[in-house]
Amino acid sequence: MRYFLVCILGLTVFAQHPQKNSDQPVKNEEDNCCCTTYDTNICLLKVQGKVDQELNQTYQSALKRWNEDPNREELRQAERAWVSYRDASCKAEGDLYKGGTIMPSIEMHCIIRLTRQRMAEIKDAYLFER
Repeated sequence: MRYFLVCILGLTVFAQHPQKNSDQPVKNEEDNCCCTTYDTNICLLKVQGKVDQELNQTYQSALKRWNEDPNREELRQAERAWVSYRDASCKAEGDLYKGGTIMPSIEMHCIIRLTRQRMAEIKDAYLFER
């Protein structure tokens, strides 16, 4: 009986966690960040850098597309204001866990999430098909 319970427990745990090279899709790259707090933070920092780079490319594409438009300067001002908003908002979210080891992870998750949202906003507003 004991062996049977151990087997059932093992199968339950195994079934709940996607295995490497499985066909189960991963929602976001940061979902692969795991294990120790240090490893998670290093991984999230890399994802954050990648997402920031993608945002910059999207933003530069929007500026290039609207190069002759007089409202181009407004896009620049909006982006500067948005970066300030993102940083302040994510700092506030992280401060909810001030003193805890999870604080940097919370801030980075926030930055990644808001940056992806901003990329979608720029694409919808400035990079739409005419």
